[in-house]
Amino acid sequence: MFGADSFGPPAWFPLIFGLVSLLVVAAFIFVIVVMVRNASAARRQGYDPVTMQTDIAGQFGNNLRNSAPKSAQERLAELDALRDSQAISAAEYDDARSRILRDL
Repeated sequence: MFGADSFGPPAWFPLIFGLVSLLVVAAFIFVIVVMVRNASAARRQGYDPVTMQTDIAGQFGNNLRNSAPKSAQERLAELDALRDSQAISAAEYDDARSRILRDL
């Protein structure tokens, strides 16, 4: 019933182990290559790859703080331009104009 061949790994085990090991090593190499390429692309764009996420988040935050919302006069002028170019209908114009004036 139990022969000498029943103990130990099956004959195909070294092949499967080798293939899985090769896939793991290939995945590590792929990740390293991608990281190096991303870092060099960031340097070409003028960013420090180590602090790039923080730098971009800071720039985005500064842009949000420095951009003031449009005044009602600017919004009404844009709305008039849309109406004059016939991009919106008269009903859409009246609705948008009443919303702008309501927000004052």
